[in-house]
Amino acid sequence: MSKENNYINFEIRELHYSGEYNSDCQEALRIYRDSTPYDVFTASYQLEHYMENPLNDSGNRRFYFFGLYCDAELIGFAELAYVERTRILVLDYLSFKKQYKSKNVVFPLLNLILEYLSDLDYSYVIAEVSRRNHGKDIDSDSLFFLEMLATDGFYIARAPYYHPILEDNFESDFKA
Repeated sequence: MSKENNYINFEIRELHYSGEYNSDCQEALRIYRDSTPYDVFTASYQLEHYMENPLNDSGNRRFYFFGLYCDAELIGFAELAYVERTRILVLDYLSFKKQYKSKNVVFPLLNLILEYLSDLDYSYVIAEVSRRNHGKDIDSDSLFFLEMLATDGFYIARAPYYHPILEDNFESDFKA
């Protein structure tokens, strides 16, 4: 992660998928698959569908996908959805190669994403973090992101929430 003059160059690139092989899309999805717990995992083909068609089927959400780079190396994947009607930006997935999962890497990249999307008329940015069984069964990735987001000014909404089932992944249907 070092460069001349000891500067680290962080970069984001919006990912687009056109049905043809795209090495950055495939590598970013591999990072996502390797780092996402099964109970909150969305199948790659579904993500590819929305990369190709960023408006969801009902047209009420616009999806944004990003490759996250450190010194020109693809190190992570992010997916956000903008819900115009409610003016909410949803941080759905933020995935990194294991060796890059630190606040010193995540914060600059998250800030680049929010800066990139700053023209959207959103009032809130929300993130879903798995806290299964009232936080007793929280996985290490969710705990890391919960702590990281709290440090960056996110708050915990104390409200009942049920994670929606993700296609045929019945493990994903739980009270969060």
